[in-house]
Amino acid sequence: MLQSINSDSTQQASVAQQTPRLAVLMPNSADAEEAVLGGLLVDPGAIARIADNLPSEAFYFTAHQQIYSAFLHYHKLGQPSDLMVIAAWLQDRKLLDSIGGRSRLIQLFDQTVTAANIDQHVELLLDKFRRRSLLHATQEIQALARDLTLPLEDVTDQSEQKIYALNQSNNPQKYQTIADICQDVFTELEQGVPPGLRTGMLDLDELLGGYAKKQLHIIAARTGMGKSHVMIAMAIAMAKIHGKPIVLFSAEMSKKAVTVRMLALLSGIDSDDLRKGKLEQNQWFALHNAIAELSHLPIHIEEDSNPTPAKMRSVLRRVAMEMGNPPAAVFLDYLQLLSGEGNNRVRELDLIVMECRRIAFEFDLPFFGLAQISRAVEQRQDKRPLMSDLRESGAIESHADTIMLLYRDEYYNEQ
Repeated sequence: MLQSINSDSTQQASVAQQTPRLAVLMPNSADAEEAVLGGLLVDPGAIARIADNLPSEAFYFTAHQQIYSAFLHYHKLGQPSDLMVIAAWLQDRKLLDSIGGRSRLIQLFDQTVTAANIDQHVELLLDKFRRRSLLHATQEIQALARDLTLPLEDVTDQSEQKIYALNQSNNPQKYQTIADICQDVFTELEQGVPPGLRTGMLDLDELLGGYAKKQLHIIAARTGMGKSHVMIAMAIAMAKIHGKPIVLFSAEMSKKAVTVRMLALLSGIDSDDLRKGKLEQNQWFALHNAIAELSHLPIHIEEDSNPTPAKMRSVLRRVAMEMGNPPAAVFLDYLQLLSGEGNNRVRELDLIVMECRRIAFEFDLPFFGLAQISRAVEQRQDKRPLMSDLRESGAIESHADTIMLLYRDEYYNEQ
């Protein structure tokens, strides 16, 4: 063990020079690193079990990183490896002497009996690696906070991104072959699982098969057509059906106004009566039931007159951590209320819509953006909206995966 540590004394001194205050505090386990490398030398085939989840950076000692990199090299090539092959790889790159020579590899081999416990050693090694990563992240966050040239919103967003990335790395995605994905698709089809998120609107779910994740979906209409009502109905239904957080960004209505409309929908009471507080005795009973039901739904309402993409990402990360589940869907009411940098409104909206689509992809969810339709529709005899009626429609059309245009004939043609 002393030989292992001494063989890397130069590297540790280098680390200490770079970060003198943290070098002695950096978590590591020389025993676990040696156990993993020794296990691979005894049973080179064990690399297939650990390669996907164990990067070379997880090793604290440079010599150990270099030895493990040799195993990864041959694993990626699909070629077998052993002590002699690893030694030759290191020798070719003039690294053999720096890791302690061939005798160091022999020592690792001799002190290991079996690779049976290599998975447990990897977990210990990863634990130390993640702790070091957290320490590095705190350093970077401190540097961001001290950079007074950066807007505070950017500092907060970048800091949260670093912490969120660490949380994600603690739960790595399982490697899937195309055969695995085909099997998942077949199983879902066989079980009749809808490909997208259901909305509770039977005709719409039948038509679309649910709304797909990682996509931007637009709900557009003129004022008074019911955009917000559709959003609220879909949000409530999705929260009931899927049981995961639904996030609403409201740039037009307050949290209380949105909540009142939700209670009106659940209770069957007119929203105007709710706002005025003029309720009959039986309506109070219906309201109590609606409050009890809504209180248990995983819905988060974010009131913000200009929810920038950075703010939205921050809220989604916070909701995922506080509610224990990543959001299942996001609603934004409405797109054209957002503003960005620059004087070109079309270009500005193009960037905003593009960022909304990126958020959908990053967080693996459907992103619903409400949009306003121009007044031009009012001048036509046929008031049914067209995609060209969308304000700054080019930006929205080019990035949207689906566009739903709302129309109520009775609004224009009273019977």
